[in-house]
Amino acid sequence: MALDTSRYTAILLRRAPDSRQVVWGSVVTYGLVRELGQLDDGAGGFLPQTARTLLVARSALAGIGQNATVTIGGAAFDIRSPALPVENGELVRYVIAPA
Repeated sequence: MALDTSRYTAILLRRAPDSRQVVWGSVVTYGLVRELGQLDDGAGGFLPQTARTLLVARSALAGIGQNATVTIGGAAFDIRSPALPVENGELVRYVIAPA
């Protein structure tokens, strides 16, 4: 029998010290919100960046698309990117912005 790694990924995200509750319609899951601090400008400098990303288990928000709205820790955010696979594919990252 194959190990259901996506289930364990969701459990680990929920137990992370900085985990945040994510609600999309009737779906409740947990994820990590990260600030993108700097962006390389390609000329040896950096541009300030205020974008945020949401990291969740791959199957947690199955079917969500760009421009959908999720609630993270009680605040509304719009999804600004498609699901971006992370490392082994068990996690996905979305670029988010306040709604």
